[in-house]
Amino acid sequence: MLFYSPTFIVFLVVFLAGLWLFRGEGRVVYVCIASYIFYGWWYPPHVVLLFGLTVYAHVFARTEIKSRALFVVVVLLGLLPLGVFKYTGFVFDNLGYRPPAPEAVVPMDLKPVMH
Repeated sequence: MLFYSPTFIVFLVVFLAGLWLFRGEGRVVYVCIASYIFYGWWYPPHVVLLFGLTVYAHVFARTEIKSRALFVVVVLLGLLPLGVFKYTGFVFDNLGYRPPAPEAVVPMDLKPVMH
């Protein structure tokens, strides 16, 4: 779903109208579902990754972590997919390395514009 497509405009209008219907936790669930639809429209298998990260963040947001080291590990593991999907190509390009495998398909929001 491209930002300038008619499909996105319809999605945006429906999404913004729906925000007025929900309050509190209902609004959070609504935004999560809308996000899954938005990202799933482009590449549906990534909804599984997004859902897994949502569950991971939700579980650890409600868990009291007393150890600073464990807290750092939890945050770094949550950021790991961002580093892999967004910055691996950047690092490889700067090192002059071309991996033999084809490029991974990543969500549009997590990668720079390809040339």
